[in-house]
Amino acid sequence: MNYGEQKRLISGEFPLFDELSYIDSKTAISDDHFYQFFKMRGWIKNLSDLTLVNQNLQNVKLPLRYEYKATFKDELGTIELSSPVVTDERNIHRGLAKAYNDDMLVDIMVFVQPFPAVDAKGKLATNQQTVITYWPIKIEAKDCFEEEASFTDLGNGWEITFRGTTVKYSNDDGFFYLHELIRREEEFISSLDLTIARKGSPVSAEDTAILKGLFNEDDEKDEEQEKKKGAHPKKHSKQLNELNILIDKERQKLEWFDPYANKKEFEDCEENIKMYQVQFMDLKNFRTVENKLFSDYVQPIRRTLKKSVERALIKIKKEQPVLHEILAPRIETRSFSRYYSPLDHTILWII
Repeated sequence: MNYGEQKRLISGEFPLFDELSYIDSKTAISDDHFYQFFKMRGWIKNLSDLTLVNQNLQNVKLPLRYEYKATFKDELGTIELSSPVVTDERNIHRGLAKAYNDDMLVDIMVFVQPFPAVDAKGKLATNQQTVITYWPIKIEAKDCFEEEASFTDLGNGWEITFRGTTVKYSNDDGFFYLHELIRREEEFISSLDLTIARKGSPVSAEDTAILKGLFNEDDEKDEEQEKKKGAHPKKHSKQLNELNILIDKERQKLEWFDPYANKKEFEDCEENIKMYQVQFMDLKNFRTVENKLFSDYVQPIRRTLKKSVERALIKIKKEQPVLHEILAPRIETRSFSRYYSPLDHTILWII
C-alpha cells in the first residue's frame, strides 16, 4: 500500500460511489485489484453481532475497536466482509444490520486487501492463513434498484454496456431477438414476427396470415400449461380459435337436446360439429406452395429462435456474467416471447 492510499483510507477521505468500478463475488482478483476501492451490489445474507475486541497489550491503552463478520451475496455467489480497522465499525454495522433485517438491496464501497506475502520457496511469509479481505467502508441500502444499460445496434454487430463495462458482440440472430424483446419490454411478440423481422417470412405473403393463426393456436397450448402452474395466461387474438368456439357451442347444445325428443336439432348439432371440424383441419393442414403443411413451420421456428437466444446469452455469460444472471430469467421464448423487468430491480435500457 502506498502512502497516499493509506493516508486516504485512514483519514476517511474516500472516493465517491460514482467514481468506483464494480467488482463481483466471482471476479478474479489480480495484483491490480489490491489496495483499491470498489463498489459491490447485492444483499447482506448473514451478519454477526458487534463485539468489542480485547486489546490489553501490556497495559498499553488503545482506542476501542469492534469486530463483526458479514456475508455479502450477489447474482454470482458470496464473499465474506470483514470489519474495518481504520474506520467507524459501529456505523457500518448499523447499515449492514438494516440491510440484513429488511432484506434490502445494497451498494457497498469496499477496500480490498491482498493475499499474504509469499517467500522465495512459495510458502506463506507469515503463519496467518489470510485470504483476500473486503473491508466495507460505506453502505447505501435501497428499497429497489433502478440502473441503466445500453444495447446498441452497430450495423455489423451489437454493443452492450452494463455497470461500466462495454462489450461488442457479433451480428448473431440471437442478439437481434434479444434487442427486439428488450426494446418492446413486457410485450408478447410472436416468434414468427421476430423471425420475419430478421429473416423474412418462410412462406408467401398470402400464407403468412394463416401461419400466424397457427402460432396463436400453438400459444393456447402454452397458456393451458401456465394455468396448471398457477400463472396468469396471456391474451392474444386467436384467429383459428373462432372455429373451436363454434364447436364448443354446438357441443353444449347437444347436452340440452334429447336425441329422441329433439332428434332433428340433435342431428343438426352433430352435423355442424363435423362441418366445423373439417373446416378447422382443412385450414390447419392447408399446404403452402412448397407443398409443406403450415404446422410444419411452427415448432421449427419456435425452436430455432429459442436456441438463437440461448447462444447469445451464453456469449453474454462469458463476457458480462452478472448481466447474464440478471437477464436470462427475464427472457421467455415460446410461440410468443417477451422480456420483463421486475419492479424491485428495473433496468432502464437505452436502445
